[in-house]
Order: sequence, then structure tokens, then C-alpha cells
Amino acid sequence: MIIGGKRSSAEFPYKNSSSLSIRLLIYLFFFLSGAASLIYQILWTRQFIPVFGNSSYAITVVLVAFMAGLGLGSWFFGRYADRHRNRLLLYSIIEAGVALSAFIIPLILSLLKKIMPIFFSSLAESILLISIIRFTFSFMILFLPSFLMGGTLPVLSRYCIDELKFVSHRLSLLYGLNTLGAAAGVFGAGFFLIETFGLSGTNSVAIALNLFIAGTMFFIWFLREKKGEKVHLKEKEPAKKKNLEKESSLGQPDLGGLRKVILSIAIITGFTSLSLEILWTRYMFFRIPSTPYSFSSILGVFLICLGIGSLLYRLLFASRKNQVLILAFILILIGPLTLTMLHVASKLAISYGLRFLPFFFINPSSFLWEKVQSINIAAITIFVPAVFIGITFPILCKIFTQNIKKVGGSIGKLYAVNTVGSIAGSFLPVFVLIPLLGIRLSFLLTALFISAAGLGLIFILQKGHKIIRTVQAFASLFIL
Repeated sequence: MIIGGKRSSAEFPYKNSSSLSIRLLIYLFFFLSGAASLIYQILWTRQFIPVFGNSSYAITVVLVAFMAGLGLGSWFFGRYADRHRNRLLLYSIIEAGVALSAFIIPLILSLLKKIMPIFFSSLAESILLISIIRFTFSFMILFLPSFLMGGTLPVLSRYCIDELKFVSHRLSLLYGLNTLGAAAGVFGAGFFLIETFGLSGTNSVAIALNLFIAGTMFFIWFLREKKGEKVHLKEKEPAKKKNLEKESSLGQPDLGGLRKVILSIAIITGFTSLSLEILWTRYMFFRIPSTPYSFSSILGVFLICLGIGSLLYRLLFASRKNQVLILAFILILIGPLTLTMLHVASKLAISYGLRFLPFFFINPSSFLWEKVQSINIAAITIFVPAVFIGITFPILCKIFTQNIKKVGGSIGKLYAVNTVGSIAGSFLPVFVLIPLLGIRLSFLLTALFISAAGLGLIFILQKGHKIIRTVQAFASLFIL
């Protein structure tokens, strides 16, 4: 709408206090949405065990189906959000769909619990066929809710980002808060909700969160539609020539080539993050007493670190130039930091047992001790490298997103590709690396792989610039 030759504030909803309130609500709700999503993942892992048996198998199946749905959902809804204007309404529908799916899944599992033993008894001799059937059923059951969850980040990013210069700041805040919410969901479900309310009650809590978010977002969309206000941002396309000149001054390849490189790096970071999560989990089970809280502790700490990393990127790196070079440095450092903190945690565990920071003040006879003892060594081992891993996704999105009209599609595509790497990372350590190499060599190989990716990125950027050659030499010496 043009009034007096100027655009109205409705076209730029973050220019007024009402729209600022909406943005703050979006950040809050995306935190809660992340919490609900991981509550579901913890619940589904436990609910699948009576139906399909074998807890490690249930965890793997839920993880793979969950990530596959997230990846496909982000790719689909990212492209969809770029073409459609009512993104708050779309987000409301997605959250309502997640709630409906989560309500139906326990009913389906209850039915399968009665049918599966009879069905599997006729296939007792075909272990491979049983495994295929288990995975197929699991994937079909979990696909819809995880598919919908995958759409939330690109849809909200498309709504919140109206200029390319805001990609790094707003995307990192959305992703960071959502991941911290996911950590809250893990700790809440694993430490408190399931014990207090049971599986069914905890599921109801998560459903209530989704419905609350969906209802509030729909109400906001409806009110603004009724007032005739536009609830989307007016995109402002920057001057392409100026941007291209800036990019070329950094010694980067052409934009098309750079985007292909970034997609490859996204696969590598996805693979590395899940591989390290699994390796850390296996390592912790040898270092700490096995308790009902072990898995939730490791996953929760890992997610907290990813969220902190994303927020640190916003504070420290989002406004800086040379984003590709920063990414390369981060990738190079992840490897040695992983190995260093692994060694430090081992020494601390040997010297002090489990009684070291951050929980040295808790009495072992306290009821809190069992819940926090598994967090001790996990926090020391995981924190630093996982924070660096958390920086990688927002910086990848910043580099990859080159067109304001395709923000949703760019973020959705990058998230989907990253998820492909994560799926590979959930399988390869369990079935290949650990059986063949053991945990320590698997850590070493994974650390070298991610650092080599950073060195490779610097090599691609190198076009005779002395500074880049110096960085490459320094990084090589650092790893050695």
C-alpha cells in the first residue's frame, strides 16, 4: 500500500511496536516448538520399544525417520513459503498438523503392539525381512509429524527476513532458540515429565504446546487480515553488482560454484555432527554409570551447545566480512578441539571421578546426583567442539542465501542436504567405523575429516592471495 508516495508501515511490519511484539512472540514460540519436537522424539523412542523391541534399534529407527522427515519437510515448505504470502497462517497450520499427528501416533502404536507379534511369528526365520518391515512401518508412522516439523524453520525464516543483510542475524537467532528449546524438551521429558505424567500425559503436554502456538499464530494472522494489514515482509533486493564485487574481492569462486561447495560442506557438517554425537554417546557409556538419564543428558548437552554456537555466531561473526574464510577456520578447529577435549575429559574423570565442575557442589547422596552425574563428563567432553559445530549452520545459510525472494527455498534446501549427511552419520559409526576401528580411531578419523573439509575450502578459495596461503600453512601445522 502506498500512502502519500511512501510505503505504509504494514509493508514493513518490524518498523512498529506491534510487529516487534509479533517477532518476539515468534522467537518465544519457536523455542517452545523446539521443546515439543524433542519431547516427541524421546516419547517415540520409548513407545517404539514395546512394539518393535530392541532399544538401540528403536533409537536408530526413530532418529533416521525423524531426520528424513525433517529434511524433506524443510525442502518442500521452504520452496512453498517463497511462493505464498500467508506464512503466519502456514506456520499455524503446520503446528496444528504436528499436534494432530502426535495425538494419532500412540493410537497406531497401540494397535501395532497387538498385531506385530502375530505378524512377526510367521516370519521368524527371515531377520532381514522383519527388519525391512519394521523400518517401513516406523518410517510411515513418523514421517508426517517430522515432515511438518521440518517446515517450521524455512517458513519462519521466510517471514522474518526481508533483506539479505538480516539472514545471519535473524536465522541464527531462530535456529539457536529452537535448538535451545529442543534441549529443554530433552531434559524436561527425560528428567521430569515422563516420571511425573507418564508417556500419555507427557504427550498431552507437547500437544498442548503445539496447539497453543498454532492457535495464537492463527489469531494474530486473522486479526491482521481483518484489519487489512499485510502479514508478510516486503523484500528489498540489494544491488547485485555491488554484492558481486564484494564477493569477488574475497577471493571466492563464482556464486554458482560457491553454492555447490557450500552444499557439500553442509553434508559434511551434518555427517560429522551426528557421527560425533553417536561416538560421544558410546564413549560416555564406558565412562559414566548407565542411568535412565544417560541418553537424555548427552543429547541435551549436545543440543544446548549447538544453540549456544548459533547465538555466538550472531554476536561475534554475523556482521563480519569473509564469511567463507570464517567457516573454513571453524571447520579446521572442530577436529583438534574434539580430540583435545576428549583427552581433557578422560584425565579429569581419572583424577576426580565424576566430582568436577559444573556439579561439584551436589552431595552424592542427594536425589539430584543420579540425574546430574551423567551431565558432568558430557559437558566437559562435548561443550567446546559442539559449540563450534553450532556455528556452522547459520554461517552456511548466510553464504548460501543469495536471493531474498528465495530465502525459504535456500534455507530449506541447505537444511535438507545437511540432514542427508546427518542420516549417513547416524549409520556409519554404528555399522562401519566402531566395528572396524574402535571408538578412539573413529574419533580420530571423524575429526580429521571435518578439519580436512576446512582445509579443502581454503584451497578452493585460494587464488594467489598471500593471506590465504598463510592461513592454510598455519592450519596444517595446527592439526599436525
